[in-house]
Amino acid sequence: MAEVKTDPELSRRLGAAIKQALGQRQQKEVAAAIGVDGGRLSRWISGEVRPSLEQIRALEQACDVGDGALLYAAGYLAPPKTVLEATAVDLELSEAGRHFVVGAYGVARSLPGED
Repeated sequence: MAEVKTDPELSRRLGAAIKQALGQRQQKEVAAAIGVDGGRLSRWISGEVRPSLEQIRALEQACDVGDGALLYAAGYLAPPKTVLEATAVDLELSEAGRHFVVGAYGVARSLPGED
C-alpha cells in the first residue's frame, strides 16, 4: 500500500501523534529502523502524505507504541465510542474484567478535576 494524500485535520492529528511517539528518539534513526529515509518520515510528520498501514505498524513498533494511537490518528482505525467497546478488543480480558474497567473509568470520571 502506497502513501496517500490526506485531509488537513487528519494530517495535523497524525503529525502530532508521530511526534509524540518519537519522544526523544532521533527521526533519522527511527526512519532507518523502519526502512524509510528521513525525508519520508518528515513528510508524514508535516502531513504532506499519510503512511501506509504497514508503515504505521512498523513505526509503532520502532517507537514502542502499542496502543493503536498512530493507527487511530492515521485514520486506519475508528476510535472506540465507549470504554466497554475499547476493552472488548482485549481477548484476555473476561466479561467481568471489562465491566470492572468500565466501572473504574466511571469512578475516575466522577473525581474532582477529572474530565
